[in-house]
Amino acid sequence: MKTALQQIEHLGRFERLQLVEDFWDEFASETDPETQTAVLDELERRAAWRDAHPGQSKSLAQIAQSLGMTNAFPSWPACTIVAVRPGGREIDQ
Repeated sequence: MKTALQQIEHLGRFERLQLVEDFWDEFASETDPETQTAVLDELERRAAWRDAHPGQSKSLAQIAQSLGMTNAFPSWPACTIVAVRPGGREIDQ
């Protein structure tokens, strides 16, 4: 890794930033549809578990608190994240 970094350390700050942006754009364009399907499958599995076990899930704030991260999300309002599988049912988490 150090050798790879040595190859770009002669670049200026803005050139390195442009390189990062180029890498990010390349990474974003390589989204694998199978990964997206796997993520939606996992969300469906979790939603099914939540529906089968009402009252047993924890909020992100509760999880953070259990890990000793007090005030980890002070400005986050309670919210629901929703995903919809194309042609499928709504998945909320």
